[in-house]
Amino acid sequence: MVATFNGSSTTATNDVRGHLDQLTLAPLLSEPRNQATQPNSVEQIWTNESVKQHWISFDAFKDFIKQKFGRDRLCAEQFDAMIEFTDSPCRIAEALRWKKPYSGVVYAALMLNADGSVWHSILSLPNDDGTKPYKRLAPSKNGDQCFYPRVVPTIRRLIEQQLGLEKGSIPDDVDFYEWLANSELPLITTEGGEKLFSLICQGYPATTNYGATCGVDKKTKRFKPSLQRIMNRPRTLLVAYDMDSNPSVVASVNKGIDALSYSAQKVGSTVSRPTWDESLGKGIDDLLLTPNGSTLWAQSYNLALCLAIITKMLGIGAVDEVNSFEQLEQFSQLYGTIVELNILKTRMSADNLIAALNQQIRELTHGKDAVESKSHQSKSYQSKSKIIPADMLAFELVEDYRERLKYCNEYKEWKYYLGDESGLWKSQDDHMIETMIQGILDARSIVGYGTDSYIVNIRKFMARRLTVETWPQRTGIVPFLDGVLVLATGKFEKHSPGNYLTWTLPHRFDNPSLRDWPTIRGWFQEVTEGDSQKIQTLICFAAATLRGMSHLQKILYLWGNGGNGKGIYSDILTALVGSENTWSGKIENLDNPNFLVDILNKRSVIFEDQDKVNGGLQTFKTLTGGGSTKAKEVYKKACDVRLSATVLITSNYAALQGSGVGRWLKRRLIVVNMNYCPPIVDTHLREKLYPEMGAFTQYLLTIPESEIINTLNGKNSTGYDLAYWEMAQMTDSIAAWVERHIVRDPKGVVKVGSNKNEWQSSSYRPEISTLFGSYHHYCQNSGQQGKSLPNFTPDLLQVLNHVLGWSDVKQEKTRTGSHFYGIRLRGTFDEAPFPSESSITSNQAGDGGVTDKVMDMVMDSKPYGDGCDGHLQKNLFVNEVNNHPSNFLKSESLGDEKTDFVESLGKTPSPPSQPSPEIAITHTPLALPSISPNHHQSVTNPSPAPSASVTTRQPVRGDRVKLLSSGEEYKISWVSCGSDKVLLVSALTGEPFTAPSLLRPGAAAGGLNLIDVSELEFLDT
Repeated sequence: MVATFNGSSTTATNDVRGHLDQLTLAPLLSEPRNQATQPNSVEQIWTNESVKQHWISFDAFKDFIKQKFGRDRLCAEQFDAMIEFTDSPCRIAEALRWKKPYSGVVYAALMLNADGSVWHSILSLPNDDGTKPYKRLAPSKNGDQCFYPRVVPTIRRLIEQQLGLEKGSIPDDVDFYEWLANSELPLITTEGGEKLFSLICQGYPATTNYGATCGVDKKTKRFKPSLQRIMNRPRTLLVAYDMDSNPSVVASVNKGIDALSYSAQKVGSTVSRPTWDESLGKGIDDLLLTPNGSTLWAQSYNLALCLAIITKMLGIGAVDEVNSFEQLEQFSQLYGTIVELNILKTRMSADNLIAALNQQIRELTHGKDAVESKSHQSKSYQSKSKIIPADMLAFELVEDYRERLKYCNEYKEWKYYLGDESGLWKSQDDHMIETMIQGILDARSIVGYGTDSYIVNIRKFMARRLTVETWPQRTGIVPFLDGVLVLATGKFEKHSPGNYLTWTLPHRFDNPSLRDWPTIRGWFQEVTEGDSQKIQTLICFAAATLRGMSHLQKILYLWGNGGNGKGIYSDILTALVGSENTWSGKIENLDNPNFLVDILNKRSVIFEDQDKVNGGLQTFKTLTGGGSTKAKEVYKKACDVRLSATVLITSNYAALQGSGVGRWLKRRLIVVNMNYCPPIVDTHLREKLYPEMGAFTQYLLTIPESEIINTLNGKNSTGYDLAYWEMAQMTDSIAAWVERHIVRDPKGVVKVGSNKNEWQSSSYRPEISTLFGSYHHYCQNSGQQGKSLPNFTPDLLQVLNHVLGWSDVKQEKTRTGSHFYGIRLRGTFDEAPFPSESSITSNQAGDGGVTDKVMDMVMDSKPYGDGCDGHLQKNLFVNEVNNHPSNFLKSESLGDEKTDFVESLGKTPSPPSQPSPEIAITHTPLALPSISPNHHQSVTNPSPAPSASVTTRQPVRGDRVKLLSSGEEYKISWVSCGSDKVLLVSALTGEPFTAPSLLRPGAAAGGLNLIDVSELEFLDT
């Protein structure tokens, strides 16, 4: 679409062939400041001189560039912000990425982006054909890049005036183009730094690239990343390319504009081209140098915006005439042109604007020379017949629904945008699309089309025009109900269709009522019994699930007896991302293609209470390793499924029986033993956890991604992991045999052997036994099925090298057979440590590493967003312990018949946390427990650790003990499974001991104090 102005007359060409001789457009601005008569081109300064002579001086070169850009006439401040002069060969070589500096004298004007990088340059060297005394060069291997210079506050105020924005609407402390990318304001694209400088100094938002065909990828037909940065949402793109009469140049320019138009349609944008008489200047910078040039440009710019509005309004053939400004506003809101309308309102009277629009509408719909667009053809056809051809109607519907409806070829399904309130694109099948088309036909009273084939054909035509090959869901964001959080910047943005979201978290980001998560934090402490490494793993896995870090290819495996927290943790993950974003099932279901369809685009995959799997793990192995597999919905075509979720397995026992202890499993599996035995079961725990999920979510977002990666990758990457080794012994007979019969010995050499019945008829003698014979002797005695010799040797080597981390153990073949070096068989009275007793090399807590950091944050921090500026505000709070009176209340004996007091355990709320002054979270280690030096101390003062003379023993319920920190007497009311933690009640009153203590950092939530046995002195003999 092209708008042309020639002096006082206005001509619409190409898309609009007609004249608007009566159209009067008021100029936007006064004449440019200090606009004296200037030469039409600064080339006149040097045309009569020999271009081969050297520049007189560096200052002469700088004066030339300043005059070429019009620095002193337009805005010296903006020029100085975007141009750097240098005569240093080293600086020039660095800026242009040359291998070595230029050997002679050279001057350069470097055009700088806002981030300080160089976009282009003008050098004091003659061009290649010797016609000009300067040369233009971009940095080597820079690719096609747009120019995004720093825009100074003076120009920002001018742009606000030009676009009719309130003063101060454009912040001075943010990158101008980042701000522009988040708006829907029109954008001008041109060719060259001088042209960009001229436009922004007149108050027009603009960018530039290296040439007319540089903005679009030739293969994908989409905007290149540099232009996509700002063309990321619907807007009008005005193309201010040179007005050149050379046929080859015109063809190249038209090709570039066509490519821009096609790409713009993909994001719901419109391309329009303001034009002018070439005799006034070929480039936009030349036009603006001429007397009255800014007025002519403003008129051309205004008409181009009018044509953009008309194109959208006529897209579905629903506008005949605009009768009032109010009606125009309604049309603009309906067709998404309100931004352009608001800009035109600041420049034109309502009567002139309406007259211009109606003139264009008449020419496009009734004039002999009107553009024969698809929309016009369908309207003309409709006037003759009630039935519009399927392709014509499909074209109209495509233009109407382009921003709300897509067909995804990857998933073979339609997706419909529900609106900015939810920001979601929901899947629709062919039937629903045909139902929508049926409703449109009924509303237009289109009848008599006969069979369903008419509707089916419309749907097929629409599908081909609205197809996207793969779903372009925006990455690097976390979607909430009320918008999206950009992880890289911490900025919060409103929903838009350009995000292509298919899911959101079930929480609002801006929720000031969510401040803390004490119940969740306390649960982590209780269920792990204060094990900081477990807390680190569980919380970082939740953070990875929230961020969608499936690329880590990690599987969290929680196993242990029932009722020890596995189900609660899976519920926390489900509540974190939402049940609609979670798939729950069994590993065996993965072999069914119909089940696999449901995994698409899920954030979390949970195999809860997984039963034993004895084989058929290929699909599980493929998906968790980042591969894809085929899925098929009933009566639909198959599609590829790739896991985009983290994987959690919970089981009461080692479920992956058929997997062995293969290297692939160890590399992916993170095993956590859940062996905590709660004293009582809180049936309302889930109800207490769910209200805190919003605050917990925002805390997880503050954990650095590097910390998450280090935690989940580091736990099982090298060395030995006890939890995994324990599970391996339950699933693999070789691992179980190694634990009992193999000793690590650098000097040891043992023959593999081949006789599995070596000790069937004689007593087992390890000092002369082969490995294979010893292994089968163990399997026969333990009732297990032994492996064959071809599998035994490689499996044993894998267990020793990759599971236990014994990298020095080797297997070699000699003339006398195959031998293992670095191990020996355990003798009858051998006192060498078992593998499970050996020193381990996995990450340990307490070294000030990332484990301590997350553990301390769990104890201390309560970050949340302030809900004001759209950034994630990180505040730190620490718990304050209140003073408590003595626990000794009225006297009552503690008899076996008194059991109802146990039911009250955990019912007493913990002391409320008080906020400390706001300081930013830096993820540095904090002291455990979460009590600052200035906080109140409890009545029970800390005492030194128990001396060696204090006698400890196995605790039993009812034992009388003295608490060393206070000297007070209590009775034991409950003992942990490991006999290392107890609960106390007063020896006088029977009331549970709930006062906080500095000596008990592992205290559980809900008021319970798990006390270490080392803090007690047993009074009963």
